[in-house]
Amino acid sequence: MGGGGCKSASYLNNSPVKHSPHFSGQNFKDFDKLNLANYYASAAYAFTLAEVLITIGVIGIVAAIAIPSLINHYNDKVLETRYQRSKNILINGYKLMMSKEQVFDMKDLSVMKCGQDIDCIINAHKEVFKMMRDSSSPDISEAFASDYTIPGEPEKQDFSSMASQMPTFQTTDGMSYMGMPQQDGSMILYADLNGKNKPNTAGEDFFIFSVSGNGVFTDMTSMAIPEPPPEELIDCINDSRKCLTEEQCMAAEKYVPGTPHGGPGGCYTWNWAGCVDYCR
Repeated sequence: MGGGGCKSASYLNNSPVKHSPHFSGQNFKDFDKLNLANYYASAAYAFTLAEVLITIGVIGIVAAIAIPSLINHYNDKVLETRYQRSKNILINGYKLMMSKEQVFDMKDLSVMKCGQDIDCIINAHKEVFKMMRDSSSPDISEAFASDYTIPGEPEKQDFSSMASQMPTFQTTDGMSYMGMPQQDGSMILYADLNGKNKPNTAGEDFFIFSVSGNGVFTDMTSMAIPEPPPEELIDCINDSRKCLTEEQCMAAEKYVPGTPHGGPGGCYTWNWAGCVDYCR
């Protein structure tokens, strides 16, 4: 029996089925060491609180720089789209008005015979434009801002009383129009693309349009915006003593606040002392 037991042990030791070295005690120890090494390696690559805060700070700075630019770009695109829509609304509206009255020129429209009659002008426009408010509405003051910035002008232009003095209407998409028929058979309209909302600036959301002939649309806004002064006159405009010649003095005069745009009685005068400013 004892021999049998030894034989059995010998048989097991000599068995062709060997224990896998991967499951030996030594390998288990090595496996634990490997896991521990991996743990410390992963811990070494984790972010510290300082690194996280710095990253958040950098993201905040980038966002502070980029977001206003993106918002301005978006607003510009919105106003550009509304400008094209306003143009189409006016052209299609007056063409529909001509079609209904079976005429082929703006000057032959019945609205052109309204003269200064605000109700007559508004009623004619109601036939073709979808309005949310007009001159008869108690809240018509909401259609336009009280004043507008004209680039190149030192002060804002007051519009607070114009809505009550001229035919005014606001379409259902929030665009506002104010205008009167002209003697040449055209229609001149002041247009605000977004009502009282900013920027309330000529050339951005405030425009002057003309519709004439068979529906010809013209943007006349640039006529209301003064041209910037030539660069060589800037110093002369800011300080009359820097005007070197009489020609410069007289050319700079029309850009000086308080000056009646040249002519006698202006702020700048050329005499024996050079260019003299009598207004500042």
